[in-house]
Amino acid sequence: MADESAPPSLDTGFEMIEHDDDIVEVALNPRRAVSSGCPSLDGSGDDERTRPASDSELTIVTETDRLARQMKGPSSDELESECKKEHKHRLASSVYHRDSSSTDSAELVDAAEADGGLAGPAPAKGEQADDGWVDVCGSQELYRKTVKEGKGSSPQMNQRVTVRMEGTLPDGRKVDCYDQRSFLLGFCDVIDAVELVVRLMKTGEVDEVKCSSRFAYGSFGRPDDIPADSDLRFTLELLKIEDGPMFSTMTVDELEAFINERKERGNYYFGRKEFDKAIQVYERAVKIIDPDDDQSEQSPEGDQQKLALLCSLIQSNIAVCYAKLDNWNTVLKWTEKCLQLDSRNSKALFWRGNAFAMLNQLDSAVSCLQQAIAIEPDSAVRKAKCRN
Repeated sequence: MADESAPPSLDTGFEMIEHDDDIVEVALNPRRAVSSGCPSLDGSGDDERTRPASDSELTIVTETDRLARQMKGPSSDELESECKKEHKHRLASSVYHRDSSSTDSAELVDAAEADGGLAGPAPAKGEQADDGWVDVCGSQELYRKTVKEGKGSSPQMNQRVTVRMEGTLPDGRKVDCYDQRSFLLGFCDVIDAVELVVRLMKTGEVDEVKCSSRFAYGSFGRPDDIPADSDLRFTLELLKIEDGPMFSTMTVDELEAFINERKERGNYYFGRKEFDKAIQVYERAVKIIDPDDDQSEQSPEGDQQKLALLCSLIQSNIAVCYAKLDNWNTVLKWTEKCLQLDSRNSKALFWRGNAFAMLNQLDSAVSCLQQAIAIEPDSAVRKAKCRN
């Protein structure tokens, strides 16, 4: 995150401060939390999952449910339920705006565009229409059509897949074109449309895909070549399925490099204000190296301190995500975790102080902020926060 070429913040009223290898935006208004930006790791496969609710409207329960849905994948009952509710909402909107006297719901769905756009009556989730298109999650926003059958089994989470892909914008411009594009499933390395469809494919299979912006690059787009709110079409061919990395056999340097890549990917979603997805990426990384997690991959004892500091840094980033979502109790949870690993993590102390302040526990807030200033005395922002 300490990249001098990182894009400027989209917010106003923020001051940039540095902590370790991170650049963090600190809101001078105490009711706002922080964000942080980072360019894409490789300039490709950048994705976004947009949601109807604004940041300020997200509650603790909503955030938990959203994360659960993401981890379950396309077969999730939660995702299916969400898609059905959204479809009903779309129909109700059509009733209000277009034909309140009609009782035929099929007539209330917007007509499909001449090029076979996303709108129009669709089969139920997973069922194939007469033209071969399958509505992947029943929301009329993600479709696939198999044009060449594959063989074997579909890939699983944590496996590495290699695909040939070619994307097309509504105006015909080509984007995301690769003869070979490899990525790990479950780590948010590509847009949701590609991730979800690839999980359903078999080796050698070729699928046509069309998706709304929600399953592509969302309202943010990709500044260089993809406008905001752009629907996309893809041709995907699944070339190869391989086992994912075996963390227990990695050297500490290899493991550290892999975790740092995950951290940078989370930072990328930070910059796009996709905090739920940043949390997902960060938590997957923490799961691998957290020494207090019974299911994490363990390293030799002599290397634990090095990984513990990295884990603490990522946990503090998770805390900042929840601060941005105004989930202050969860900020306390994650800052406590990271301070157990690194008691001198001033960023964790600073945001722990913020959380206590937002929860009206002022004595605890002042104590945390004073500790942060003692560790990082040159931080004008933290001094100002303590004075306030």
